[in-house]
Amino acid sequence: MDQPRAPRPLPNGLAAFLVFLSSGAVLVLETAALRLVGPYVGVTLQVTSSVIGIALAAIAYGAWLGGFMADRRDPRRLLAPALVLAGIATALTLPIVRYSGEALRGGAIAAILLVAALAVFVPALLLSAITPLVVKLQLGDLRNTGQVVGRLSSIGTLGAVTATLTTGFILVAALPTTAIFLGVAGLLGVVGIALGVYLRR
Repeated sequence: MDQPRAPRPLPNGLAAFLVFLSSGAVLVLETAALRLVGPYVGVTLQVTSSVIGIALAAIAYGAWLGGFMADRRDPRRLLAPALVLAGIATALTLPIVRYSGEALRGGAIAAILLVAALAVFVPALLLSAITPLVVKLQLGDLRNTGQVVGRLSSIGTLGAVTATLTTGFILVAALPTTAIFLGVAGLLGVVGIALGVYLRR
């Protein structure tokens, strides 16, 4: 019996771009989220720790979910929807946090954790699923598994570092929080739609 044909890998440049973008977007949102939640729960060590911890949990669950789905579905069919959904979730973060923040205003631990989760968890989870989907597509030759995983992991880390420094030194100083979130949401949506069109060709 013939084995099902493996999905064709993405061009290396496109794969690198998607990993760089998705990893970087997580760190942009994580950094900007500190300013988004500040008016409601303050800007304290506890708030900073909560945002970072929630973001790391989202990255862990997103990577697990992306790997799980990559083994059960064609990753080429999942990449574009994941990016578009991440863009939608990022845009919705603004009204959700502002509405819930007014109701949860204060320094209670439960309030801090909930507002932090509402600010970053869903977009970060969806974005963190991108890398394992891309890795699965690029593993056409098991002899190069280490090289592929190492290269894409390093690109993802570079994206995260670049986004952290850019957001902390440039974006937060130059743009309001709303513009940062909507800019990321728009970029993810546009890239997701363009990628969907490209992969259908």
